[in-house]
Parts: sequence; structure tokens; C-alpha cells
Amino acid sequence: MRPKFKPTLLASRDIVQKSFDFSLSLIEFYIFLIKNNQLEFSERLLKSGTNIRENVEQSIKANSKQEFISKISLASKDAIETRYWLKEIQMKFISSNSCDTCVEQINEIINILNYITQSNCDSEVKLNIEYLN
Repeated sequence: MRPKFKPTLLASRDIVQKSFDFSLSLIEFYIFLIKNNQLEFSERLLKSGTNIRENVEQSIKANSKQEFISKISLASKDAIETRYWLKEIQMKFISSNSCDTCVEQINEIINILNYITQSNCDSEVKLNIEYLN
């Protein structure tokens, strides 16, 4: 039986909390969009936005460095897509404080995810592996 490992990085704690906070803000904004009959945009935004949190959570339970990087990369891809939808909504339809807050949060999340990906793809890996029984 192959031992499991738990990736830990300083940024890992940040991304878990920030992705959770973003999920809450996104749900609040999603409800706002639904109330304003922006169904197409709201569904796409919710899908890509919730995928970020899902992939971050799955990265915590990764069984290998490769799987960890893969999940973080997927979260980054979803974060970029989410930012695209938020910016589209901002430009075309709605100006709201909750949308502005989501854009600020997603930019910070993208930066953290990029840092995690880059720091784990370097030759000197900054990933601590703790073998669990």
C-alpha cells in the first residue's frame, strides 16, 4: 500500500481560506444575478467559480505531487474563467459592490494559485510531504 502524503505550503492555507471566502461572495452575487434575470451569465459564473473551491479541496487530498499540481492548475484555469465572466458582467450589465468584491478576490486567488504552481514546478520543490499511516 502506497503511503499518502499531505502537501503543505504557506500559500496553501491562504488559498483554502480565500477560496472559501470567495465561494460565499460568489453565492451572494449569484443570487443577485438571478434576481436581475441574468441567468446565462449566472450559471456559467457559478459553475466555474465553484470548481475553484472543488479543485483546491481535491489538491489537499492529492496522492502525489503530480496530482497536487494538476488540481491546483485546474483551479487556476477555473479562476481565470471566473474572472472572465465577472469582467463580462461588470462591463455589459451590472455595476455592483458585490461584483467588485468578487473581482478583487478572484485576482488574489489567481495570484496565489500561480505562486503555488510555480513554486512546485521549480527544481527545488517547496512542498513538504508528510507520510501518514
